[in-house]
Amino acid sequence: MNSVKRINGHEDFSSAPTGKLKASGSYYVIADGGSAVLKASTNAVLAGGSGFKLKEAGTAIIECDTSRNLDMKNMATLDVDTSGAIQINSSGGTIGIGNDDVDQALNLGTDGQRAIKIGTASGTGSTPSTSVDIDAVTVTVDATSGGVSIDAAAASNFTTSAGALTLTSAAATTWSTSAGALTIDSAGVLTMDTDGTDNINLGTEAAAKTITIGSD
Repeated sequence: MNSVKRINGHEDFSSAPTGKLKASGSYYVIADGGSAVLKASTNAVLAGGSGFKLKEAGTAIIECDTSRNLDMKNMATLDVDTSGAIQINSSGGTIGIGNDDVDQALNLGTDGQRAIKIGTASGTGSTPSTSVDIDAVTVTVDATSGGVSIDAAAASNFTTSAGALTLTSAAATTWSTSAGALTIDSAGVLTMDTDGTDNINLGTEAAAKTITIGSD
């Protein structure tokens, strides 16, 4: 049997074993001067036949329409923190992060010791990530205590449209090809030199070869 215990107390509605608050028109639950608490020992369900809105001080912050599109807006901050995994996926559209025209920083993995991975070479089945495109005014890659490895399975290029390209090594360096010729060409003066009195060696491998300097 359902019963209303107190209208102006701590427990307004009691039901045994189940009960409903039902209205043919609009229905409001208002707590003047205090808090309104919805509590369930199992599941708490909020159902709207034509969507629902969650408001704070009269302003909608979470809305869901009849097509089940969920819109979160008018929030000061949003903090998502879990003890397990967080997954964001879309089965029918693009996933956009930081795609509004708002000039604020986008931080990814800026604290803690963690591996950061973008893209996959295998994907699910036989479908890999087809491309990773990085566009910016400047791009900075720093490995403070380890190396940087860039590997490709096809022809590649590292080109500047303006300005110099400087490659500097702190130790001995090998520049070689596993097949084919290695060509060094310059639109201006080509300088090969060493610091101090160190030798410059050409063709010193233990095999007979022709070294050509100049042309007819």
